[in-house]
Amino acid sequence: MGREGKGGQAWLTYHFTPQEMVQASYQMKKNATDFIPNGTTQNSFDLLVVKRVHRQWEIRAGVKQEWWKAPIYEAGQHYDTVATFQITWLPENTSSAKQR
Repeated sequence: MGREGKGGQAWLTYHFTPQEMVQASYQMKKNATDFIPNGTTQNSFDLLVVKRVHRQWEIRAGVKQEWWKAPIYEAGQHYDTVATFQITWLPENTSSAKQR
């Protein structure tokens, strides 16, 4: 954050099952004007969803929206959005499957 910076973060997670969840988070950062001329501000909001579609398959999807101001770098307010998607295969442990 930098000297004399201020900020905070909050998140909320809800688990549908031990393997499935939804999580939302918000983050705010602000740098002082005497550290960086005209200061900087950064805010972001994240949303993540994890869903187990089968015992061995998991899907993760997320989106992050960020808005920031850094007049020393570029004038005006700016926005960024990132989306992620992941499919995970969780193979059974072959040694424990043989013991069954």
